[in-house]
Amino acid sequence: MNKKLVWLVVSASVVALVIVGGVIGLRVMGQKTAEGHITATEARLQGASLAGRTVRIAGRVVPGSIVWNPSTGVTSFLLADSQSSIEAAYRGAMPNGFRPGDNLAVEARYVADGKYEVLSIPSNALCNVCHS
Repeated sequence: MNKKLVWLVVSASVVALVIVGGVIGLRVMGQKTAEGHITATEARLQGASLAGRTVRIAGRVVPGSIVWNPSTGVTSFLLADSQSSIEAAYRGAMPNGFRPGDNLAVEARYVADGKYEVLSIPSNALCNVCHS
């Protein structure tokens, strides 16, 4: 083969690889954005590795686990999936629809000892991942 043909084949291969890589990357990023949450089990398993990051955690509020501390304004509760639960604490007014047994997707960050500080609870409270 002459040098021009080799150069053309190599260049075309590189361009094709870049295009394929870009398409795959966009699909993966789109799936992560669409899902955008981890389960309570994943949050429990990842624990300290999530320190310093804000994550969305989806789960069900365990009935009987909600405790409000009027002196601190913190509401604590367990957020669970079918396999395990995490301890969550939220400072502030709870959404009107917040009830035991609700499916939620909260934004939270790992604090310590398997506990998560809930930073926000969506105003629509019900998680469209769990509630379809």
